[in-house]
Amino acid sequence: MKLVRYRSSTGEKPGLILDGEVFDLSGSFAALSPRAPTFADIAAISAVPAKALTKVPKESVLGPPLRGIGKIIGVGLNYRDHAEERGFLCQRSRRFF
Repeated sequence: MKLVRYRSSTGEKPGLILDGEVFDLSGSFAALSPRAPTFADIAAISAVPAKALTKVPKESVLGPPLRGIGKIIGVGLNYRDHAEERGFLCQRSRRFF
């Protein structure tokens, strides 16, 4: 299960991808829009059978899973392991991307 946002004719809506198909969460979980889900939200979503949700048309465009995020910074915590595995020389400082 992956949480997503998708564009519809009425705007951006929360959804989830399950077994390669996108399902609409806006009816049951409207509180997800626009805030980020809590652990309680994720547990509640997991408990709902996919058959109870409406499938989103395949031509729908996916948006970013969370709104209001200005910047994402990634730190390669496993950089050294990966570099050694590939036979690369390791940098002395952490890599940011």
